[in-house]
Amino acid sequence: MLPDRSGQGLRITRRGAVIAALAAGSLSTAQAAFPDRPLRLVVPYAPGGTTDLLARLITARLGPELGQTIVVENRSGAGGIVGCEAAARAAPDGYTLLLGNIGPIALNPSIYAQLPYDPERDFAAIGRVADFPLLLVVPSTLGVASVAELVALAKREPGRVNFASVGNGSISHLAGEMLNRAAGIRMTHVPYRGGSQAYVDLLGGQVQMLFSPGLEAVPHLQASRVRALAITSAERSQVASELPTMRELGYPDFDIVAWFGLLAPSAVPPAALTRISDALQRVMATAELRQSVLGVAAEPVVDTPEAFATLISADIRRWAPIITAAGVRIE
Repeated sequence: MLPDRSGQGLRITRRGAVIAALAAGSLSTAQAAFPDRPLRLVVPYAPGGTTDLLARLITARLGPELGQTIVVENRSGAGGIVGCEAAARAAPDGYTLLLGNIGPIALNPSIYAQLPYDPERDFAAIGRVADFPLLLVVPSTLGVASVAELVALAKREPGRVNFASVGNGSISHLAGEMLNRAAGIRMTHVPYRGGSQAYVDLLGGQVQMLFSPGLEAVPHLQASRVRALAITSAERSQVASELPTMRELGYPDFDIVAWFGLLAPSAVPPAALTRISDALQRVMATAELRQSVLGVAAEPVVDTPEAFATLISADIRRWAPIITAAGVRIE
C-alpha cells in the first residue's frame, strides 16, 4: 500500500511488517525448541543383545546433546518386524525413533512375502551409526587354519562341513550362502535362534563354521575355543586388524557388514530430522563414543541422512538376488 498524505498507509505497512516479524520469530522459536519433551528409541530386539547395547551407548550421549531424555523401548518379535512396524506407525513428529539394522530394513523386503512396512516409503533415514563386520570362525578342534583349508576340506569331504547361522535369512546365513557360491562348495546351512545357541553346537562339533558378529566371538577367541580365519568387511577393520578380509583371500564380492542406524517415521518434519541428524553426527564424531562403539566390536560411523538413505536403497537391491538364489522365502 502506498502512503497517503496522512501516512495511514505507511503505518499499516509498518504494522504488517511487525506482525510478520513476530510470526517469523515465533516460528523460528518453535522450530528451535524441538525437542521439548523426552523422545523414545524403539529397539526391535530384546534387552541385553547387541542392538540394545548399542542403543544405550548412543542415547546416553545423544540425549544430552538434544537436551532431552531418550527412553529405549524394546519391541522384540518376528526378527525385528514387530518393532519396525511399531516405529513406522508412530506419530511422525520426531519424538519416536528406530534403531534399525540391515536385517529388518534391507533383507526382510526380499525374505517376507508380506511385510507390514516398506523400509523406503515408511521411514526417513537419520544416519548410520555403526558397522558390525562378521568374523568367519571355526572350532579350534577342526584343524583348519585358513579359509583355503576350510574350502579344501569342504571339497574333499562333501557333506562334512555344516555352517551355522543366527537365523534363517540372517546376514550370517546369507554370508555362508555367498561363500558356497563363490568357492563352488556345498556346505549345509543349520539355522539357530541367536548366536549363543549357534556357539553351543559349533563348540560341540555339530557345525563346523559360523559367520559371527565380533562381539559374540570375543570370549570364545580369548579362550582359544574358536579360530577366526577372516573378516567380511571390504577393508581390514579396527575390530580385528590382524585378520585378512575375504577380498584379500580371493573373494572380491565379499563386502558384508551388519550396519545399524537411526530412522524416523517418513513424514517427520524436516526441521526435527535435521536437528536430530546434526546432533547425532556431533556425538558420533566424539572420541569417547567412538571408543565405546569399538568396545562392542563395531566400527563407528558418522553419516548423513542422504548417505544412509542411499545405502538402504542399494542394499535392498543388492541382496534381493542373493536371497532369491539361496531360496530364502517366508510366506
